[in-house]
Amino acid sequence: TLFRSSASTMSLKQITVALALAQATAHPLKPIRATPLEKSLALRGGFVSPTDAAKVAATLVSANGAMMALSPSKAGDTYGMEFSPMEEWIAEGMGFTFVGAAIMSWLALNGASTNTVIGCGILPQLVQMTKTLLNDTPKKLGVPAAGMIFNFGLCAFSVYALLTGQSYADKVAKFMIGFFSLNGIVFAIAPSVGAGAWGITDPATDGGMRFDWG
Repeated sequence: TLFRSSASTMSLKQITVALALAQATAHPLKPIRATPLEKSLALRGGFVSPTDAAKVAATLVSANGAMMALSPSKAGDTYGMEFSPMEEWIAEGMGFTFVGAAIMSWLALNGASTNTVIGCGILPQLVQMTKTLLNDTPKKLGVPAAGMIFNFGLCAFSVYALLTGQSYADKVAKFMIGFFSLNGIVFAIAPSVGAGAWGITDPATDGGMRFDWG
């Protein structure tokens, strides 16, 4: 199938490079002017190979994701931000998402199948959602639990289908790519609309936090 072909694996590696670099440069940096040496090396194939660049970026994403997932308040201190309880919860969720992206990057770079990559990448989100529901976080923050329960069920079903090789796994993979992409686009373009769809109306999360979530 398309998802199991060698061509697909190469495409997945290329996508991983782009995603890892995008995650690692989430905070804007000043452009760096290429040195004459770098320009010369670029003519013969580049200063750093895309795979090596992706490994460096995946390492940075892994470290950042672990810090945000395990201690979002400390992550806020590192970036000079003071989080409200709602923002801390969102930051924690972003951290688990980064951990999932890092897992996907490392698996893809080591030749894992697309379904395995996606399935394993969803696992950290399942952990965070389980923690959220067991601690009754939605009620404490005044957020409806229905959206979290739906998302947990969807992700749990997807992980099962993708990691156990069900006959419909490829369709599940495509659906989840579309589902996460749609959510990301909505949060990036219209953060308040995206947050409202999941029942999050806390004004403290307006602006940057919701945009970063996308």
